[in-house]
Amino acid sequence: MKPGFSVNIDNFNPILLVKDFYASGGIKTDHAFMTNADVPFLAFQGQIENPVNPFTGKKISVEPKNNPLYVARSGGIHLEDPESTQISLDPYKDYYVHDNIFDPDNWSTVSLPE
Repeated sequence: MKPGFSVNIDNFNPILLVKDFYASGGIKTDHAFMTNADVPFLAFQGQIENPVNPFTGKKISVEPKNNPLYVARSGGIHLEDPESTQISLDPYKDYYVHDNIFDPDNWSTVSLPE
């Protein structure tokens, strides 16, 4: 484990089960970097050409994963205000991750501007 790395990676590894329409055989495990946000892309893949989010008008793709993902461990909802739609982040507790999440070298702490 790399020094200063205190993340339990399993906390950031959601299960994502996908069944290809034409697949056969046993279950396969893939450790590709996936998030819950990949679901629309996977659902439309091979079904709809150039899918677009009907609410935002933005293209549905996995291109944002080409950059490191910001993992906010510090976020907390303002419980004293049930109408609040904001969370508080503490970059000293947060990380960036890219590619294989099971490789501790792919995790880095958030660097703050001096």
